[in-house]
This record gives sequence, structure tokens and C-alpha cells, in this order.
Amino acid sequence: MRLLAIICAVAIALGGCGATEQTAPTAGQPATQGVPAASPAAGAPDATVPATTEVPPMSTPAAGSPAATVVAMHAQAFNVDPAAIRVVSADEVEWPSSALGCPKPDMMYLTVITPGFKVVVEQGGTQYSYHAGSDGAFFLCESPEN
Repeated sequence: MRLLAIICAVAIALGGCGATEQTAPTAGQPATQGVPAASPAAGAPDATVPATTEVPPMSTPAAGSPAATVVAMHAQAFNVDPAAIRVVSADEVEWPSSALGCPKPDMMYLTVITPGFKVVVEQGGTQYSYHAGSDGAFFLCESPEN
């Protein structure tokens, strides 16, 4: 019983809070932005299950969408015009652990299906992968697992 309480406390601590205040992203620290919770796909065998398709080049993401949130974050973090950023993909995913597809060395994570988002953008010929849990707290993942 005590072990269960400890595991629950760790899960809550790693899950973070659903804040809606937006802050500039930094390596290892998520920026927060209110995004609707993801609906995990039932019985999905893969680590990530796309819920949307690839966004066509030069399209403008819908305001308030995860893709629009990431474009704004990336533009601010890299001091570039949002028009110079192309959304490669924007998907709801089921991460295989609480690492959200971006584990850090020497860190331990819960091995539990974790609903969230993955948005990949391209700017200046380089692709950037942004990950988030269902709370929509996106962060730049410099070494994505997949």
C-alpha cells in the first residue's frame, strides 16, 4: 500500500500541472500553453499513434492548435518570422513512457502510456521536434527517440 502511494506521488510529480501561462522554451524546460487534452487511440501498438496527417507545406496552422502554439514558440525562441517556419507534422501521440519521447541520460521515467503531442517544424533547412504531454506543455526535444 505504501509503495502504491509513492508510485502515485511520483507519477503526479512527473506529470506536472496543467498551467495555461505561456513562457519561452529553453532546453529541458517546457513552455506552457493551454491545449485540449489528447484522446489516446485504443489498443495502439506503436509508441506514437498519429491522430492527424502531415500538414501541407506553406499552410497556416489553425489558431490555438498545437501546431500554431509550436510555431509561435519556435519563432520567439529562435527570433525568426513565423512565416519562415513550415509545419512538417502535427500529431496526437501515445508516448511509451513519461519521458515523452525525449529521455535524458541517467534519468528514470515511468513506463506508462502517456498521451500527448508531437509537432515537427522546419526552419532554415533544419527540422525541430517539439513534444508535450496531454497538458500541452511543449518543449524542444533535441534528441528524440523516434
